[in-house]
Amino acid sequence: PAARTILSKRLKAVGYEVHLGADGREGLHQARRIIPDIIICDWMMPVMDGLEMLREVKEDEDLRSCYFILLTAKSQVDDVISGLEAGADDFVTKPFNQYELRVRLRAGERVVDLETQLAELQRELAAVHARRSELHDNLAVNASELEELEATIREAAHAEAQLQQELTKAAEDERSRQAQIAKLERERQAAE
Repeated sequence: PAARTILSKRLKAVGYEVHLGADGREGLHQARRIIPDIIICDWMMPVMDGLEMLREVKEDEDLRSCYFILLTAKSQVDDVISGLEAGADDFVTKPFNQYELRVRLRAGERVVDLETQLAELQRELAAVHARRSELHDNLAVNASELEELEATIREAAHAEAQLQQELTKAAEDERSRQAQIAKLERERQAAE
C-alpha cells in the first residue's frame, strides 16, 4: 500500500490521472469501468495476482488494447519472459527508478497513440470502401467522385502503411529493449 501511494503521488505529480485498486480484482473492476490507455499492475497482489489480471485484461475486448506494465520484485529472466508471454507490454522491476518508469510510460503512450491513429485510419478506410461499393452499385456513378474516392483510398492506405511501419518499428524496438533487459538481468544474476 505504501509503494502504491508513492507511485500514485509521483504519477499525479507529472500529470497522470491515477485510479487505484486495493487488489487485482478491484483493479480489474476499475479498468473495466474506466477503460484506461495504460495499466500499471503489481505482480504480487492479494485476491488476484498481476499475471491473472493481465490475462483477464487481454481477454477483455474493451481492455485488450491497454498498454500493460507489470511492476514486480521478480527479477529472474524466466519471470520476465512469463510476464511478456502472458501479454505484458513492458516490465519494471522493483524498486523502480521513477525516471525509467516515466520513460516507459511515454513509450507506452506513443504505442497507444499509434494504435489509435491506425484504428481511426482503418475506420476511415472501411467507410471509404463502403462508400465506393455503394457508388459502384449505383448506375449513376460520377466518374470524378469515384476518382476522388480512389485518391482518398490511396492516401488512407499509404497513411495506414506508414503507421503500420511505425508500429512495427516500435514493436521491434520494444523487443530489442526487452532482450537487452533480459541480457542485463542475466549478467547481473551471473555477477551476483
